[in-house]
Amino acid sequence: MKIEIKNPKNLKPCMGGLQTRPPLRIAAFSYQKGNTFIHKTPAWIKILFILPASIIAMQLPLFAIIAAILIAFALYFICRIPFKLQMADLKAARYYFFFLYALGVWTKLLDNGMIFSNGILIPGKEMFIYLSRLVLIMQIAGIIFHTTTSIEIKEAIDLIESKIRSFLRKLPFSKKFISANNVFAISISLFFNFIPAIFEIWQKCAKSFKARGGKGFFKKAAILLPILISLSLQYARNKDMSYKARSI
Repeated sequence: MKIEIKNPKNLKPCMGGLQTRPPLRIAAFSYQKGNTFIHKTPAWIKILFILPASIIAMQLPLFAIIAAILIAFALYFICRIPFKLQMADLKAARYYFFFLYALGVWTKLLDNGMIFSNGILIPGKEMFIYLSRLVLIMQIAGIIFHTTTSIEIKEAIDLIESKIRSFLRKLPFSKKFISANNVFAISISLFFNFIPAIFEIWQKCAKSFKARGGKGFFKKAAILLPILISLSLQYARNKDMSYKARSI
């Protein structure tokens, strides 16, 4: 009698039998492997796209922002980025909303002479516009970080600085003041790579806190923020040393 053993979805064959696949990284702004046209787009184009896209997003009216957010969601799915990861990217916008809401309520109370009325708790239109703009900017950043590795970001920034220095050195009397060696590329690369890293470090700290039975938002923040700062500084130092070692 022949018995067939079906291979579960989360297992793959290996020399020793069956091996579990690594879990999906759900840290905000973490790189996700893919073969889409956005993954294949040169990293220097994505880097140069961030600033003007963010400036335009801050000037768009509400209907245009909503349309752009829907387009960004479509690009997320084209890049095969899971919905759970999309929500992780936008998690920071939720805290910003509560901050704006509390600030708006407090401002209305001051304007009304600390007299409570029914309209005070209703968010204004401007709050939704600012929040929508923030969501769009975070989506733009998320798509770029999810489709670009840290090495590609570093090489792109190196290329951009090299081109700028090469152009400036062609100007009259500029070679004496402008060096041919890249100076700012490492610092800018660390800044860009630090964004997804800090979200991943926080997620690991939060999971560890929850696994040990920790509860309470303020207690969580009081315990984990010093740890987050320490681990983030250590990460930045190690990255800086690795970049300098590669450039020697």
